[in-house]
Amino acid sequence: MAGLYVHAPFCARACPYCDFDFVVGRSPDIEGYLAGLAREAAAREQELAALGPIETVYVG
Repeated sequence: MAGLYVHAPFCARACPYCDFDFVVGRSPDIEGYLAGLAREAAAREQELAALGPIETVYVG
């Protein structure tokens, strides 16, 4: 079973357990983030296809 994690780095506050990069308290560039996400998906199209069907997508 293949799963995919998509990081959404826009947080209302910092959680003490989080090790990910994130933005708190600023006006996030969500459109820029989504454009970058689309470029990354296109660049990794063959790699993602080789995983087979992605059954679970995690967003966090």
